Amino acid sequence: MSGYPLTKDFLAEMNGRWFRKITIPSLQKNVRNAIARPGPLIRCPICDIPLIDRDDYRTHLRSVHPSYTAWGRKNARNAFVEIVSVTSVVLISNFLLPSNTWVLILGAVSFVAVVLITISYTIMIRRRFRRGSKDQTAEGTQLSTQ
Repeated sequence: MSGYPLTKDFLAEMNGRWFRKITIPSLQKNVRNAIARPGPLIRCPICDIPLIDRDDYRTHLRSVHPSYTAWGRKNARNAFVEIVSVTSVVLISNFLLPSNTWVLILGAVSFVAVVLITISYTIMIRRRFRRGSKDQTAEGTQLSTQ
């Protein structure tokens, strides 16, 4: 044996030390009060407003930027369809032509190209939405001061 007496008191003490109850703050109902964060974790990609958590982020996007949310869903769907189609074409042609390594190389290059095009398109459109948001804010400020 290890030299520790297996008495009831010893087992109760070790149970308290080894198997402590750990609470996960993200599962608590009052998350904002449970965690003292030094600063905001998420910023809105359009208006750059600091948001506390993912739920606030999603609520903000749905209420303030509904066109960006709709575009994001459409873009994610299109990217998923492109990636699945490229991957399926590569896998099917790999099964039909098992000794042809050029098919795999072409498939890998196509996959990387689709991902890079999707990312660059997302960045480009996000900048366009941000510019539009700044223009609307500037127009609203000019109208209210006149």
